[in-house]
Amino acid sequence: MAVAADKGSKFGSGEGRITVTKPLLARALLPRFVSTGDRLQVGVEVQNLTDEGGQALVTAKASGVALKGKRKKKVALGAGATARVRFPVEVGLSRKASFTYTVEMNGHSDGVKVTIPVGRPLTVEKLTLAQGRAEGPVEVPVDWPDDLLEQESRLEVSVDRTGMAELGPGLKYLIEYPYGCLEQTLSRFVPLTKVEDLARSLKLGELRGPKLKQFIRSGVAKVIRHQHEDGHYSLWPGGTTYPHLTVYATYGLNEAKRAGVKVDALALDRGARAIRSWATGKDRVVDSGGQAGTMAMAAYVLAELDQPAVTKDNHRITLSANLDMAEEVTVALKYGAEAVGLFRTEFLFMGRRPPSEGFQRNCYKKILKQVGDRPVTIRTLDCGGDKRHPFLRAEPETNPALGLRSIRLSLRTRPIFMTQLRALLRASVDGRLRILFPMISCRQELREAQEALEEAKAQLEQRGQPYNSKVKVGMMIEVPSAAFMSDTFAQQVDFFSIGTNDLIQYTLAVDRQNEQVAYLYNPLHLSILRLLSQVIGNAHREGIPVAMCGEMAGDPLYLNVVMGLGLDEISMNLSALPYARHLVRASKQKEAQKLAREVLAMDDSESIGKKVRGYMAEKFPDFFTPEGPAEILGGL
Repeated sequence: MAVAADKGSKFGSGEGRITVTKPLLARALLPRFVSTGDRLQVGVEVQNLTDEGGQALVTAKASGVALKGKRKKKVALGAGATARVRFPVEVGLSRKASFTYTVEMNGHSDGVKVTIPVGRPLTVEKLTLAQGRAEGPVEVPVDWPDDLLEQESRLEVSVDRTGMAELGPGLKYLIEYPYGCLEQTLSRFVPLTKVEDLARSLKLGELRGPKLKQFIRSGVAKVIRHQHEDGHYSLWPGGTTYPHLTVYATYGLNEAKRAGVKVDALALDRGARAIRSWATGKDRVVDSGGQAGTMAMAAYVLAELDQPAVTKDNHRITLSANLDMAEEVTVALKYGAEAVGLFRTEFLFMGRRPPSEGFQRNCYKKILKQVGDRPVTIRTLDCGGDKRHPFLRAEPETNPALGLRSIRLSLRTRPIFMTQLRALLRASVDGRLRILFPMISCRQELREAQEALEEAKAQLEQRGQPYNSKVKVGMMIEVPSAAFMSDTFAQQVDFFSIGTNDLIQYTLAVDRQNEQVAYLYNPLHLSILRLLSQVIGNAHREGIPVAMCGEMAGDPLYLNVVMGLGLDEISMNLSALPYARHLVRASKQKEAQKLAREVLAMDDSESIGKKVRGYMAEKFPDFFTPEGPAEILGGL
């Protein structure tokens, strides 16, 4: 048997426990992402863990980038020594870049393969300039977006003579496929609802013709014919009903409704009640193999049916989405996001030069317009450390995680910071914007950031450009010093957002990306829970709300603990939203508070972990086992 393992990996327990050792160890030396056109040196760090030196042969392979020069290099490596070998590459137009490195020496070998995303030039706007028939030259005026020509820009003109681009064959197959049983019907008509959605967003009238509408309506009617009086569905009309068919059919009908197709409200309601009755039935026997997926899908469907995130004892929790790009807003709203809890602006800064004020303002405005009256929290640039950007000419740092990064870098590169602040303020008139300063560690940093914001307001007033003078301003709590000073900070900002990723690694002195010590990274460590309780309590005493936007917020295992600690808002990745809503609605806030009090009174982090896992397994047996959350969660 072969396993994928690294040095120090452990398997088994007791006398049968195995610790993996490697005589030769390879670690990739890569940035978190690259951009089209980048030329850089990437490679591998080789460590010789034997008592014998020699010549190590390093071989590089790559896809999505062009390797320049030699593919193989030799390096002298003494006993116990470490060496770095780099290869020049040029990034192309692919969406991702894969790097494979193998190392051989003295009969030993190791290898590593890593895939990272490629940032391509951002599309500011796509315009349909003309439609219909035309003979000869056509002149069309173009309304240029603000400051477009200040960017590295390219104007592309294309003519689509069909109005269908290259979607025609696939759409024809979907539309003309004859419906069969319930599962065949759903497998065809659900994609058709997505085509309808696509047509609406791209303004392609040809994809929304009468034949497409007819097939979607026919699909909806066919699905409903498979429903029985009790709300459940069968594979063929009048046959035996199955819970998984009920879940699947209700999901499909709800997707059609979201796409603008009229769906019988009674059929949807009967399906939802049937799912809820089955999912909560005391006489239902749950087998861990077949029904776990159905239960997870049931939670997803019930959450999708516009159910508020309210506990059984009527406590409201705001469930928000973490986003990287404006294009994710539509999906977030479909998944039930009540707000944008964190919009990361780093992806706007992936070009060779920082984006202009006008470009940023357009991006922020687009997000605010899409979400309507929901709050949108936009974090100022959080780069540096392991997040390098092409336009930065930063010196190499021995410990970048503790170096010039985040708000420190923004205050050092003030012109870039001021441009972003003006863009945010200009967009504040378009919705409920909240500005978030990252990685504040002391009063001086917060004061300088607030002074910069006031200066940006004064500059806009001189220009005569409008902004919301009452825009909410908050700070992230992601370093221990900020947590300890949260009573002071709570008097100086409008809200807190807890970034658990950095807060945990800085508090526990654990690099969460280092496999050698990753086992020490523990969100349920007693010190972390005490810090969270302290921050939330200090904020509430000053009357300001507290959100959480780290990975801990999106893990269903920790949901009841953070609810019990008193969080007002939990922001997470899109796929976690339906499950979080289901768990909130199935919980009681008083019980969550009792759980939080009990774990805070314990003195052993390992016992806390067992307590929480046992609690969640007892309360939600279909989603959790004593070992942790069911694998279906987050993977559906």
